[in-house]
This record gives sequence, structure tokens and C-alpha cells, in this order.
Amino acid sequence: MAQRPDWLRPTEVEKTQALSPRADLASRIERVERAYDSEIAASANLNMRGVALAVGSSIAILLLALFSATWLDDNTWLLPDFWDAVMQVVLPVTVVALASCVLVAGLVVWPKWGSATERRDRLVHLNEGDTQKAAAALLTMAEGQRATNERKARLLRAGSIPLVLAVTGVLAQSMVFALEAEPADGNRGDPAGPREEEKVEGLPPADEQQRLALRYAPRVWLHGDERFGPMDPGEFARSSTLEWHGRRDDISVARRGSVAPERLGAACDDTSGGCYEHRGYIARELTRPFGGHPARPESLHPRRGFVLDVDNDAWRGVRGDDPGVPVFYEFRRTPDELLLTYWLFYAYSRPHVLDGGGAAEPLLEQLSHEGDWENIDVALSPDGTTPHGIYFYGHGTPTRKPWHEVCELGRRLEDCSSGRAGHPMVYSALDSHASYGAAGSTEVCGELGCADDLRERGTRWDTWSGEGSIRPARSAPWFGFGGAWGAAGRVGGQTGPLGPSPWKLPADPDPGDLASVPR
Repeated sequence: MAQRPDWLRPTEVEKTQALSPRADLASRIERVERAYDSEIAASANLNMRGVALAVGSSIAILLLALFSATWLDDNTWLLPDFWDAVMQVVLPVTVVALASCVLVAGLVVWPKWGSATERRDRLVHLNEGDTQKAAAALLTMAEGQRATNERKARLLRAGSIPLVLAVTGVLAQSMVFALEAEPADGNRGDPAGPREEEKVEGLPPADEQQRLALRYAPRVWLHGDERFGPMDPGEFARSSTLEWHGRRDDISVARRGSVAPERLGAACDDTSGGCYEHRGYIARELTRPFGGHPARPESLHPRRGFVLDVDNDAWRGVRGDDPGVPVFYEFRRTPDELLLTYWLFYAYSRPHVLDGGGAAEPLLEQLSHEGDWENIDVALSPDGTTPHGIYFYGHGTPTRKPWHEVCELGRRLEDCSSGRAGHPMVYSALDSHASYGAAGSTEVCGELGCADDLRERGTRWDTWSGEGSIRPARSAPWFGFGGAWGAAGRVGGQTGPLGPSPWKLPADPDPGDLASVPR
């Protein structure tokens, strides 16, 4: 007869059960005791394996927590967007796998229910001299221990799956971090010192600049359905939280309602409290997130920088005719002309899409942003006596219109042919505020789709009306703030723009602006 394989051979307990009633009782008890001792030894071995799994998983969780804290700290390391997204998936999977390993280990080392009762019953029978019942109790204990060991072995085998996942996840994160992570800008140390004053030469005296700015201040026509009216930039700052933008979390530098515009601008070194500062970077430096200007500090990561996150209730701006919102001006020279720039500020910008629907969502999501600096240039003769024309900067694309074709307001009458000096007419596109020289509709297209710049004579804004309505930009307390006028989004098009400063030219488009088609 062929010999039975080992796994089919009866266990010590089965051998004991197969003994005939005539077998010696002492021999039977000895066999059961050996079987029970074997199961106890196996249980101890399984418990040690479970403890090792629990300890190893716990240490791995602690190390992973330290690693994750380093990775999640935007001030230490950064990953490219794709690998950052991969890490955000791998990390929780790894943590869940390690937690599963700890759970399995806990179930393995948990003591068998009822074992204490079985031992007590056996001792009672031994004390009573009832060897038969004591042997039966020992047999029950051995069978129970074997069943428990089999359960523990199954759990440990099942625990190998999350263990493999955990090891793979840890190795994957380590490789990604080692190959793709780059150091972030740390603490810069001492803030940058005062910069040299920018010199603007060959411009008219301050009183002459003010006179010219009042003379050519525009009448702005806002669309009748405009949702985001003009706003005083100083009030925008005071309604904002000044934050330092990170990859995941923004750090509050000044609470909403406590932001002082004078601590943002170029002259902030001379103010009470000094410049707003974070990690050695100061508000008068160019730090707008997602900017690539060469004046930006080399040590500063492109995603970092100051932002003014305004209260959403302020998006509506000021409604109605002549809102009383100040307009700011600057002068600069070209070889042939004296250019007078007017800066108009709105609290929010959003493309207007006639079709609407789901196809417009990417465009609206990617190109809407808080803060909106719009501008026009009035081109004057070098001595400032004669108007030559006007530049409309719809979406950063300058379109020059000769002055004799510009409709201007003289003595309460609109003149579109004589070319006399006066207040030029500017039409602001619905919600996007791009500037145009006439009412109508213009389709503006880019990679994400097309928007419609609608203009009409809805709400009138005579920018020169009211005391202090026309102000020099360079004298504004916030002039030279290098951060974003608006909250930061995931990309530059969702982030507030740079405001009037030494780094911003009238032709610089606002974030998210589409390239306008010829008009």
C-alpha cells in the first residue's frame, strides 16, 4: 500500500482520538499533552510574527508621517504637479495598507477566548482526581488551540497583501521624492533692504501732470448688466486678507480688515510698522505667484508670493452712475510722444460667453480672477499741448485710434470729428472690462475657447467727477506692491494681477486674458 503523504497523516490529537478504549489512559494523556505543547509553541511563533508585523508597520507609519510632513511642507520641498498628484494618491493607499497590517497583527496576537476557563476546568478535574474528565478537557484545549492557530495563520497570509502594497507604496514615494523633488525657497533670512528710488526724467511738473490728467480723464460707459463694478484699490486692500501663497495652504500675514495699504507699496520702509514681510520676502518686492519677471527674487519659487484675498462680497464693486471711485494716472515718454496712462480698477473679472453651457466652463473656470487692472493711454505731443490719439488695451492688445476719430466730451457735448481736446469715451466690456472705443460686440478667442466682449451705454462713469477722483498712481500708498491683487488659484489665469508698479506696463495683459482678434 502506498504511503500517505505527510499532510494526510493524522495529527497527534487524531491519533489519540483513534486509540481504542483499552489503550492505556496515561499514554493517551501524554500524547494529548505533546500535541497541546506543539500547538502552544506554534501559537507563540505566530504571536511573534504578529508582533513583528505590528511593530514594523507602526515604525513605517511614523517614518511615513515624518516623510509626509516634509513633503507636505511647501516651504521645504516641491514636486511637479503630475508627481504631486501621484503622491497624493499613493500616500493614503500606503497609510491604509500599513493600518491594515497593524489590524491583522492585532487580531493575530489577541488571546484566544475561553482559554482561561478551559484551564480552570482541567485543574478542577485534576484536583478532584477525575483523570478521565481532565483528559477530555485537555483534548478540548488542544483542539481549540489548533483551530486558533489555523485562524492566525490565515490572517497572516491575508496580511501579506496589504504588506506588499505598503512596501511598494513606500518605495514608490521614496523614488518619486528622490528623483523629482526640488528644494523650495526656505527662509530667506533678513528682508531685502531699501531699493534705489526709480527716477522718471523728462516729465512735466506735478501740477502740470494733474492738470493734463483732469483734462483728458475718460468717460467710461459700463454695460447695463455689469456685475462687477469699479472699486477703490485701497478699499480692496482693506477688505482683503494678505496671504503668502503656498502649494496647498496660504499663510495669513495680515487679517482681513487690518491690511494697511501703505505697508504694501514702494515706500513701506518709511511707514509705521514697516513693510509686510514673510520669510525674508517683503511686499514691495515682485513676488506675485506664477510670475516670470526677471526682477523676481531668484530664490523665490514661482508658486510663492504675496496675494490679497478679498472678501467675496466685495466683488460687486460700486454700482450706479459716477460711483466716486478714484482713477490713477501715470506719465511716461516715448521718443515721439508723451503718454498719459489711466488705471481703472475692478474687484473681479470674468469672461462673458454668449453660448454658455458646459463648453464654457473651462474658459470661465480658468480665466476668472479677483482684481482687474484696466487702462488706456492718451498720446500727447511731447510738450503735452496736443492730443494725438488713444490706445485701448483690450486684453493687453493695444489698439491705437487717432484723436480725430475719438469721440470726446467737450462742454457737455459729445464730439466725434473735430479732434479737440476733451474727455475721451471709453466702453468697458461686460464683466471682463476690456477697453474699447465704441459700443458693440467683439469675439475674443484663445486656446480655451471664445468670449464675447459686449459694450453699450449702460452706466456712466465720469472719472473726473468728485474731489480727488483723479490721482497720481506713484503717490498712492500701495503703488509698487509686488504681489497679486486677488487670491491665487491653481494657475496664473486664476490668480490676481500685478498692479501699477515699476514692473507693470500698460500693455502687460491681466492674468487669463485671451488674445483679442483684430478689430
